[in-house]
Amino acid sequence: MASRKRKAPQHRPLGGVSGPQQREAREGREFFVRPIPGQNATKSYTCPWCLDPIKSGEPHVVVWPADEADGVSQRRHWHTRCWRRGAER
Repeated sequence: MASRKRKAPQHRPLGGVSGPQQREAREGREFFVRPIPGQNATKSYTCPWCLDPIKSGEPHVVVWPADEADGVSQRRHWHTRCWRRGAER
C-alpha cells in the first residue's frame, strides 16, 4: 500500500476566533497582540513567561513579531497578566 504524504500544517487564521489585534512595542521590537476570549480558547497551551498551562476556556492573548515576514509562525499564547508583567520589566 502506498504511503500518503502528509500536508504541512496550515496556520489557522485568528480573525474569526478572537478580538482585534493591537500593535505593541517591547524591548525595541514590535508585536501584534490579539486577545482570545474564553469561549474561543479551545486548546491548552503553555505560557512562555511563567511556563504554567493556559487551560482550555481560559481567556489569554496570542503574540507574534510584527517585524518578520513569517511572524505568524512564531505566535505564542500568553496569560494576559504575564504579557502585561513582561511589559513592565
